[in-house]
Amino acid sequence: MSWKQNLVMADILVIPKGSKNKDAAMKFLANASSAKGQADFSNLTAYAPVNVDSVARLDSVLAPNLPTAYAKDQITLDFAYWAKNGPAIATRWNEWLVK
Repeated sequence: MSWKQNLVMADILVIPKGSKNKDAAMKFLANASSAKGQADFSNLTAYAPVNVDSVARLDSVLAPNLPTAYAKDQITLDFAYWAKNGPAIATRWNEWLVK
């Protein structure tokens, strides 16, 4: 498998306003996004961690097989561009698909 030119994406973790268990949710997000939490998740699932501080905690057999081992070859998407142009591009793409 080649990870050259793999695309770096983004996600957002949120706690909706008015959540009944806000404190528990905040603790969960802090743990899940921590270096240890991300390394534990990666080691169990083989998904690359999003917390760069977790890379040192990855299993030595697993680590070279994840995209995090090839960070210099990654392409970070221009999120501002896609936020502005994504809907129009999606429309054009879908119109092309149905032809």
